[in-house]
Amino acid sequence: MAIAPPPIRKKNKELTKDEAIAQAKEDLAQYWFGCDPLFATVTTPQGVSLFPLSERFQKKYWLVSYFDPTNYSGEVTVNYVAEFYRRFQGLQVQFLSILAASYGFAKERAIVEKYVKQVGISGFVTMDYDNSLAELFAVKEVPKFIFFQNGQIVSALEGPYAPITIEAEIHKKLRHADPGLPLEPFYRPMTLPSNWVNIEMGRLNKPNYVKPIFIGGKFSHLKERVTSGTFAAKNESVIELGALALTGAWHQNDECIFTSDSNASLRFTSYGSSFSFLARSLTPGADFSRIAISLKGNVIHDMFFSKEIFVDDEWGPMVRVKIPRLYYGLTKLPINMREFTLHFPLAHQAAIALFGIQFCD
Repeated sequence: MAIAPPPIRKKNKELTKDEAIAQAKEDLAQYWFGCDPLFATVTTPQGVSLFPLSERFQKKYWLVSYFDPTNYSGEVTVNYVAEFYRRFQGLQVQFLSILAASYGFAKERAIVEKYVKQVGISGFVTMDYDNSLAELFAVKEVPKFIFFQNGQIVSALEGPYAPITIEAEIHKKLRHADPGLPLEPFYRPMTLPSNWVNIEMGRLNKPNYVKPIFIGGKFSHLKERVTSGTFAAKNESVIELGALALTGAWHQNDECIFTSDSNASLRFTSYGSSFSFLARSLTPGADFSRIAISLKGNVIHDMFFSKEIFVDDEWGPMVRVKIPRLYYGLTKLPINMREFTLHFPLAHQAAIALFGIQFCD
């Protein structure tokens, strides 16, 4: 952190350090929530370094969490951060959450701001809009927790057990400063789901994600980076894992598939006992984007409903879709209840986009 930022010139005049910091804060303000920018990333031939923009970040303790709000680990991390905030905020620990930008919408301030307010993230928040923070903190797996003391990293943990093990590191540092400090027992209510699988809908194939096999039709090129096609019903008795049987008119771009056809559907077999979908309404201000869920040959009992399911008299279980985020579908499914169809009965009024379907146990 001793590396100085590169010189910034304005009107052929090199800025002073204070002027450069002020300009960096102004440029980065759109990516921070709840506070002024605390630091910037500086890229040099040696790699990415952290440059503090505030003395605040160099004092006492900071717990930094890096997570992806578009997958299952996001909700678990938010819950852990909220509890850690309750436990340690009064013990001079401050909190910063860094949100990975896995999709284009995750770089839009208005959308991220709605997400932050909706889920109620504790502490300050920033967006990793250019992936520089992932590089800075060497993020290989989410979530990642980094614990700072007086501006220096004292512990960094990532992966499914990071929310559990980081608390022990916090206890260790706090009790080193005050051996008699009374602390609550370790927080252990939630663990990350196992056997997580994501089927990615866009044209760009992301690492570690399943590339779907579209059956029932073919996307035809309309223009650069956007394709469309009409899909006919198929009568396969079983849809194999990773296959998506589409019907109706669909379009595809780099990140998602989307439709305004109220007769469109998407059929799949779930990899796990729970599934969710990353989706958004494409009609601004619309309050009627819906995804209906049906089970082949069976009625879906409410014991399998997620917290977001409501029942429509005509279509049965449905989810309301608004801002782009992960919407929870069904959970705790037995092995003989895994083949589902998604319907979009109001797509003619509010077009809807699907970025991916996620499965876990």
